[in-house]
Amino acid sequence: MRKDSSDSRSPLERLLAIGATDLVARAANGQLARAFGREAEIDQICKCFLARKSVLLLGEAEVGKTAIIHEIVARIVTNQAPEALRGWRMVAISTGAVLAGTEYLGDWQTRLTDLLEAVKQEEHILLYIEDIWGLRDAGRASDKADGFATLIRPYLERQDVVIVGEATPENYASGPHRARGLADEKSLMKNFTIVRVEETTPESTKEILHAVARTLRKAHKVRLETAAMERALELTRRYLPYQAFPGKAVRLLAETAAAYAPGEKAREAIKLVAGEVVITADLIGGGFSRLTGLPEKIISDRIALTQEEIRAYFEERVVGQDEAITTVVNLVTLVKAELHDPNRPLGVLFFVGPTGVGKTELAKTVAEYLFGSKEKLIRFDMSEYKTYSSLPELIEQLTEKQRRQSFSVLLLDEIEKAGPFIFDLFLSVFDDARLMDATGRSVDLHNTIIVMTSNLGSELMLAGANRAMGFVADAADAATAARVRRDALLKIVEHSFRPEFINRLDKIVIFQPLGVDEMRKIARRELGKALLREGVLRRNILLDFREEVLDVLVAAGFSPTYGARPLQRAIKDTVLMPLARKIAAQPAAGEQLLELCVRDGQIEAEIIPSGSIAQLQQAEPEEPRERLAVREASSGRARAMDLHQLTAAIASLRQRVEAHIASERYQGLQAYARRLLA
Repeated sequence: MRKDSSDSRSPLERLLAIGATDLVARAANGQLARAFGREAEIDQICKCFLARKSVLLLGEAEVGKTAIIHEIVARIVTNQAPEALRGWRMVAISTGAVLAGTEYLGDWQTRLTDLLEAVKQEEHILLYIEDIWGLRDAGRASDKADGFATLIRPYLERQDVVIVGEATPENYASGPHRARGLADEKSLMKNFTIVRVEETTPESTKEILHAVARTLRKAHKVRLETAAMERALELTRRYLPYQAFPGKAVRLLAETAAAYAPGEKAREAIKLVAGEVVITADLIGGGFSRLTGLPEKIISDRIALTQEEIRAYFEERVVGQDEAITTVVNLVTLVKAELHDPNRPLGVLFFVGPTGVGKTELAKTVAEYLFGSKEKLIRFDMSEYKTYSSLPELIEQLTEKQRRQSFSVLLLDEIEKAGPFIFDLFLSVFDDARLMDATGRSVDLHNTIIVMTSNLGSELMLAGANRAMGFVADAADAATAARVRRDALLKIVEHSFRPEFINRLDKIVIFQPLGVDEMRKIARRELGKALLREGVLRRNILLDFREEVLDVLVAAGFSPTYGARPLQRAIKDTVLMPLARKIAAQPAAGEQLLELCVRDGQIEAEIIPSGSIAQLQQAEPEEPRERLAVREASSGRARAMDLHQLTAAIASLRQRVEAHIASERYQGLQAYARRLLA
């Protein structure tokens, strides 16, 4: 596509044909964000352009580098730039766009040369390389091969082209896939003027947000209260430590304003003043919740959260561990009220007890409740870090994961198996919630709950397993046995760890062995979760089982040594397999009742056609049964429901969704059944 006598296109047309974007055209259409409070940086960059010097903006993510470039383009369009720059254009392209579709040796070289020659031909065109940090290695097949940098360097040295780009300190120092970065390409970088863009101060950030509020008022017909801007500053400062001001606060304001602009889709009640939506601090909190996934009930001051409500959530998911649940309920309450120590992690907890009693499940539940998802759990098996040579790997993985999830539960499994140097590492983390990686960057753990688990003293706990399984004289005797085990286990923990380590823990939480009653609750919950699978829901199968089924599951799925973990295998082997054989052996026939019963010590499944359901309703069961429809999967919460009422509800729903396609109908039934049991 090299220009010749037959190519009458302008340089700009040739650039657009290669894949470049005309930023001047986008600015004229109001598609580029503006920058505020960056006059010094803008003035320096404009002087570089006029002197035919290329520029690299260097600063942290969200500090406003892109906005500065866009602001210069906008000023060119509105004749607010220096007079010598008026009429200039800026085109943007990425190294990926240049490489796209090139297959043979020399293809990308030809395309990049065409691009550079087009820019050279028109000296008033500025070239913005969107991913300039990858310039060094773009196009290189090996360390010895020439890449984009080799081809571009002569054009820069002759000042034939002026290039502008941006990078964070991290990707400037290290290129893609941890390759050497632009900083190592000294012969290329000597042609760039580096303009450092620093994070704005709190005072200047507030001024910028007020300026942004004026632009949002024009663009979306929304008015931001001063309290809303202060809330945006507060939330982004606390929860987004790896993004810089003003960008992180500006983005929150912009996305919230766009979401509540008049005429948008249905939303919660909002105030209107003179036809404009008023963005309040509460709406900013809701916008931040949607942006980050943090539950609004945790970050919003207008949503009350009682200890009873918190406790109910955890008791539905973790059975038989009152001390542990009380500990996390108190922790969540402190975080909600923002009365935790701001200089330390949100919490440092040590869970001690036998395997399979709920230690990991409780950590997952904390992540789900406080941070919106069980995926917010960062888990390390500390038995893999016994030697000193494994320390750098742990630091690298931990800092990388913490940067991706600054609010999380950090689970250190089997902490007693780690090498002694690991404890020295975490002593400072427990104190000031910071960890330094190999490059000297500080990693923030102020929004992290650190949970360590250990099986120390399991033999002691399991020695009383018979008593925990129900073979005690009375409740007082059981409570006494639990206290004795707890005190003995605390002594073992204090003997096994140094005093300075123990002294930095918020709480040592002792998990007790599970008894028969707890195992029945877990069996009921796990059975409900298993029976929520697609094959049951899609066939409109109602569930009916006798209490004796739980007895069989407890007997097959629990042992003092392994706790409740084998229960899922028992459910698969003794419940799901008999059910699968029944379902697979006959075609679907509308509503059906699935009955689980025990015959000769084995769980059997019998599917009763819908025509027999009415007869079954009239008959008294021979012994207690428990009827289920579907269970809310994430909580495992179940409510016994009258079979007739549920059948009628599903029939009513069927009439309303008759016109839907099959997949929509299925999803509607599933959602409705979940709401019935909520």
